[in-house]
Amino acid sequence: MRYRQPTVPPLAAHPYRDTPERARLHRRALCRVERRAVVLCHRPAPHGAGPTSRVPEAPDPWAVEPGAHAHTPAIVECFTCRGGGRVRCFGCRGTGSLTCGECDGQGRRFTAIGWRPCTVCARRGRTECRSCTAGRRPCPTCDGHGRLRVHWEVRVGEIALLVTGDPKPNAACLPDPADFDAAGGRWPGMLCCDTGMQRGLLPPPGLLPDLDPVTDRVTAARVQTFVVDQRGGSSRREKTSSIRSRSSGRANT
Repeated sequence: MRYRQPTVPPLAAHPYRDTPERARLHRRALCRVERRAVVLCHRPAPHGAGPTSRVPEAPDPWAVEPGAHAHTPAIVECFTCRGGGRVRCFGCRGTGSLTCGECDGQGRRFTAIGWRPCTVCARRGRTECRSCTAGRRPCPTCDGHGRLRVHWEVRVGEIALLVTGDPKPNAACLPDPADFDAAGGRWPGMLCCDTGMQRGLLPPPGLLPDLDPVTDRVTAARVQTFVVDQRGGSSRREKTSSIRSRSSGRANT
């Protein structure tokens, strides 16, 4: 996508047209970035759903409509149990037994009449794990079938980036695009040009954020141009207001 010159009023309309040597331009941009991610979705595939095959290759995220399947679902071997349908129990770590909670594994417990044999574990100090059979339990990924039905799916998100070009491109994420206008108190000078949010507009090369070319694309942008006085870094209007405030303060004293 090439840079398109925004439709904005000519720059000669700003107050510094008669003294260009005393002013410089400062620009910033608000970029709406669409971010696409390719996710491998899966669900259990019961026996008889078809022969197993390999996982299809991940598609180009911009060649598939969001939410649509990139290809026909395929039947593959389960990633967790490797097709066996059972995995090691996480509770007993594959041993099939647990430490007795009544006697803390000692096989006896202290009572009012002294030490007595534990009746829960029958003096063994361990009890049978009820979450598995001999330390193995059905795979939670494939529900014990050993196979999965998989497909690639494109998911879309959007972020807003504030990019400033002085002295080099610097991008910061904005949680709310409305914060772009709320930053008016920190303007470096007088606003002389605002393109407004335009879909399909790309900022100039100096204001392009550093994005992943595979997953991210700028879908809309808004570029603002400010005039900054070279001598003090602020606009003439800001200087005039500061002089007036100091003069009024001296008059009051």
